[in-house]
Amino acid sequence: MNILSLPVELQSEILSHLPWHDHFLASTVCTLWNSILQRHSFRTKRHYDHTVPAEWPIADHPHPVYDAPTPRVLSNLYTPTDAPNTHVLLEMGVLMFEITASGETTIFMKIPREHIPAGGSLATNHEVTRTDQGDVESAQYAELWGALVPEENAVIDIGSSPLLSSDKLVFSIRESDSEEGVDTSSLRLPGLPDGDRKLAFRIWDWNRANSQFQAFATVPSGLAINDPQWCLKQWDWPRGSPAELVGVVKEHLRTHVWCNSGVLKCFVQVEGFNMYGDAPGETINITIAAFPRAAA
Repeated sequence: MNILSLPVELQSEILSHLPWHDHFLASTVCTLWNSILQRHSFRTKRHYDHTVPAEWPIADHPHPVYDAPTPRVLSNLYTPTDAPNTHVLLEMGVLMFEITASGETTIFMKIPREHIPAGGSLATNHEVTRTDQGDVESAQYAELWGALVPEENAVIDIGSSPLLSSDKLVFSIRESDSEEGVDTSSLRLPGLPDGDRKLAFRIWDWNRANSQFQAFATVPSGLAINDPQWCLKQWDWPRGSPAELVGVVKEHLRTHVWCNSGVLKCFVQVEGFNMYGDAPGETINITIAAFPRAAA
């Protein structure tokens, strides 16, 4: 019997056993599964709801974000259970995307390989790699890729998931499970006035000659690397979706990076909150690796 022929309630029960990181690809299977995975009880599983307990066996389970059906957050990070909860894709390094000079974008999710079933899964069929194809261009980009994506991690293409547009970056999981969604227009983050939230950008240049990252002195638009016009972008992200986050980053790069034809591709990684001493919940940190065009 095909699983899609089962009663909706039974399909929902089956999907309830998926870990959160399988939701994105499962939502692409059919419109029914996408609808089920957008229900309140499923959306909460993609947002932090509790901290890692003190007795958590970190040596045996080093990835608390992936080691539970619902993601856990380390107690020293911002996501108290009595406040609006942030989306798991904002965890450091989970969400990545690749942008070409033409604007073509591939959205990835990083998963430790140990959390992908050995017998194969949807994730196996959507893994993305960038390998040496026998030419200088692909060989040098494969070196950058290897520096950004260690072998113990898999990078999964989730760009076709409708959840990227329907999920919010902040979601109050304290709401009743009888509600199918939460109106984020009234959400407030503790201690932060409206409009004070932003994206913080850092960029590195890949040196093709020595296969290493190097710092820009100025970004391609001509601004100093620490100029607020470049490194800070005001955006009230709690009301946005993951897809909108990607769009805001792309537009910022269009203004400050793609204005220079010397950049061929950008690899973007969302590094989450408070990695550089920012106020709790104020800033999402965005790190860009710029891959230059080959010298003429």
